[in-house]
Amino acid sequence: MSKNKKLLLIYVFTLTIFPLILSGILNVIPVITEERGLVFVNLSVYAILMLSICRLYGKEIKEDLKKEKIAGQVIKYGMGCWLVGIVTARIADLFAAETAGNQQIVDEIVVSDWILSMMIFGLFGPIVEEIIFRYIIMGKIYTYGKVRAILVSSVLFGILHMFRISMAEFLIYFISGIYLGVVYDKTKRISVCIGAHCFHNLISILLSVLLLN
Repeated sequence: MSKNKKLLLIYVFTLTIFPLILSGILNVIPVITEERGLVFVNLSVYAILMLSICRLYGKEIKEDLKKEKIAGQVIKYGMGCWLVGIVTARIADLFAAETAGNQQIVDEIVVSDWILSMMIFGLFGPIVEEIIFRYIIMGKIYTYGKVRAILVSSVLFGILHMFRISMAEFLIYFISGIYLGVVYDKTKRISVCIGAHCFHNLISILLSVLLLN
């Protein structure tokens, strides 16, 4: 079995069956509150995925990072990603009153531990998602043209982040996925996409910390 298929299987398992099993175990432990359980499940999921990525793609990512400095590109595309997120969120608000399903989960963890939330959503999340959706799905599996590859990866990216069948949330992440797909197609460097995604999420988390505290 190829590395791509292995990571995709691990990814599907850790997002579906594993959280259900772990949540069921945590629910029978009295000292584990719902909030702590949510943090532990998210951290466990991303820990498994990060270990899998390092094992399967560590050398490839390390080589990509060695090519040339990416700080300027990360800031430029990261700011672009943040602006795209703001614009699409405002557009989505016009079509639905509730678009905060994914953001509510982030906010709950931010309130409980903002440093941990930065690790989970600001670093681990973007790394895992960019490897899966841009590097593997867009770059290695779907080979029927770059436009279709961007659209397919963006649709899957939107579906992953869609809570309660919210088309508004799907729109936000679908458009963000298109932006990141274009960045990957233009730069041909997954490290730039990871950096831009991390930049966007870290800025968003810092703003949430300032607004919630």
